[in-house]
Amino acid sequence: TPAPAAPPRPATVPPTPAAPVPNFVTWRPGPEALWKRALPSVVVAYGGPVIHNTIDAARAQLKGDKDGRRIWGVDLPPPDSGGAPKRWFVATPAEVDEGYARLPPQDRHVYEVIDARRACWAYF
Repeated sequence: TPAPAAPPRPATVPPTPAAPVPNFVTWRPGPEALWKRALPSVVVAYGGPVIHNTIDAARAQLKGDKDGRRIWGVDLPPPDSGGAPKRWFVATPAEVDEGYARLPPQDRHVYEVIDARRACWAYF
């Protein structure tokens, strides 16, 4: 008896290219997330530091403060349309200093919002 015929060879199909893999190694959290993790626990409310979207909200939090807290600003990366959006939080200079020390040098960007009614002491 003759040997059975070999099964037909499948058609050669080129492999599909792999989808691009996102580069999570270079992703870094933005300034708002960095400061939320860096600020000491005394600056927290509702389970995390309060970082406001508007300066008016920060001013409302500061109203009636007796502990020497001030308003601090953090610049966010600008959107495609330009400009530099900001976030604000309320803390004492000592609390900001503590958070500042927890951040790597390249992420230490924060500034005190100057209040004309009091002296500005903290310079980083």
